[in-house]
Amino acid sequence: MIDLLWVRLRQILGVGRENGMMPIETVLIGVTYACQCDCIHCGAALSRDPKRKELSSKEIKTLIAQCPDIHATSVGFFGGEPLMRNDIHALITCARSHGFCTNLDTNGALLTKPFALRLKAAGLNIIGVSIDSSDPDTHDALRRKKGLFAKAIRGIRHCIAEGIKCYISTYATHENVSNGDLLKVIQLARSEEADWIRICAPFAAGKWISRTENRLTSEERALIERFSDADPEYIVLEDRNGCPGIQQRLLYISAYGDVQPCCYVPVKFGNIRDERLADIVERIQHHPMYKRYGKLKNCPMNNDAFRHEFIRPLLLKGP
Repeated sequence: MIDLLWVRLRQILGVGRENGMMPIETVLIGVTYACQCDCIHCGAALSRDPKRKELSSKEIKTLIAQCPDIHATSVGFFGGEPLMRNDIHALITCARSHGFCTNLDTNGALLTKPFALRLKAAGLNIIGVSIDSSDPDTHDALRRKKGLFAKAIRGIRHCIAEGIKCYISTYATHENVSNGDLLKVIQLARSEEADWIRICAPFAAGKWISRTENRLTSEERALIERFSDADPEYIVLEDRNGCPGIQQRLLYISAYGDVQPCCYVPVKFGNIRDERLADIVERIQHHPMYKRYGKLKNCPMNNDAFRHEFIRPLLLKGP
C-alpha cells in the first residue's frame, strides 16, 4: 500500500498517529486467495495452499478487535479478490465500528451498482480498482478474464456515484512505459474522474518472484518519477517514499493468519491463530530486517541484498 493512501484515509476521518512503542498504522488483511482471474503478475498466487484453511469471519473480526492494541488507524482488505467473500460487508462494518478507516483492493469483476451501494452502507472509505492497460483486450488478456475491463470501468463509475473515494491501481512495465500505454492509463483515470491513480513499479514477488528482469531500468524509473512529479497529489508512485511495510508503518496478515511485512514480502513472523497480534508486533520490532533495510527507497523485493538474505533461503527451501 502507498504512503499517501493511508495519509488520505486518516485525513478522511480526522485521525492521527498514536504515540507509543508500536508504530504500526495500517493493518492490511488478506481475506481470501480465491479470485476469478489468473493474472500474469499475481502477487498472491504462490502463497495459496489448498491444505490450509482461510481465516473465518470470527477470526478476522477478532483480529480487527486487536488492531487498536498496536495503535493502528486503518484497516485494509486484500486478496485474491476480497469481494468474493460473502461476509466482506460485515467485515468492513466491523472495522468501522472500531473507528478504523477502511480500504479495499478489487479487480472490479463483482462491482455492480447494488454491490457498490452495499459497500457504501457498510462504511467503506476508499476502494482501489485495478486497470492494467488502457486497451480493454490487453487488460483482459493480462488478467485472463474476458470482459473484465468493461466491468471494472463500470464499477469505478458506480463507486464514484455513491461517494466512495476511488482510485485506479496500475503498474509500470518495460512495454507500457516505452509504448505510452502507462500515460494512457493515467489519462483514463482522469477521464473517469478517479480520485487518483496509483502506479506500482514491477515487484519481483508472487508469480514474478524470480523474474528480476522485469525490474525497471534506471531510465524507466526516472521517467515514471517524472510522471509523478508532474502531479504528485494525483499520480502516486507506490514506493516513492520507501516501503511502508519495511518501515513498520504497515503490517500484512495473510488469509491463513500469517503475519508479514507486506503482501509482497513472504517473510513470516508468526500467526494470529497462535499469538496475539500485539505480541507478534512487539517481537518483530527488534528484528534486524527492519533495522538494516528500513531506509530503502523502493520495494525490498527489488533489492539484491535483501533478496539474498531473506528471499533466497525461501526459494532454496521450496514449497
